[in-house]
Amino acid sequence: MGKDYKNLQVGREFELIEVKRSYLQERTRTGLAVVIVFACLAALAIAAYFGIRSGDGTAVLKVWAVVAVPLSAITGYYFRGSKPGGENDNSGSI
Repeated sequence: MGKDYKNLQVGREFELIEVKRSYLQERTRTGLAVVIVFACLAALAIAAYFGIRSGDGTAVLKVWAVVAVPLSAITGYYFRGSKPGGENDNSGSI
């Protein structure tokens, strides 16, 4: 029992695991958001192309009806804005 236990940090490895987990979670969330945004924008671009070729804009309206909700949700999450004092407005975050 001649070991020195004064510098033993029992919870340190758990803190490190929690930091790695939250980092991985945020990177995954951001990656999925970027993929969804690019897929929505690509669908809108393709619909616009077909709408221009055919002279009818209903394809864009139909695609917009589908992609408007994911785009607005992602935009609202990542670009919340700030309060007049310069603080981030995190009142809607979980």
